[in-house]
Amino acid sequence: MATGVAQLTPQEAIIYLMVMAYASDGRIAEVELRTIGRVVRSFPLFASADEETLVETAEDCGELMASEDGLHKVLEAAKFALQEYLSGSYRENEEQLESAEFVAKENLRRAQEYLVYSKKLA
Repeated sequence: MATGVAQLTPQEAIIYLMVMAYASDGRIAEVELRTIGRVVRSFPLFASADEETLVETAEDCGELMASEDGLHKVLEAAKFALQEYLSGSYRENEEQLESAEFVAKENLRRAQEYLVYSKKLA
């Protein structure tokens, strides 16, 4: 990772990008913070995120944005975090789900065959 780039979790990266978008006019309205809160509560990516730290995360983003070349730093940090997620844990989760789906389909097929066989015996 490049020197000077903040290390973010994928959840923080998404929050930083939302804060950056909402702050494009120089401030974030209460309704915009509530929208970010709804996203954090409802999107599966945020299932393990702590909603209580949302304000702190937004403030950290604001501080980074206010620094020299801050917007670029936010974008770079978010880009790195999301690339890591997509090539790492997201891919692992996807493979696990594909495996579980295959096993479930195979179990269903076998249960259907057993049902047909059981009906023939009756």
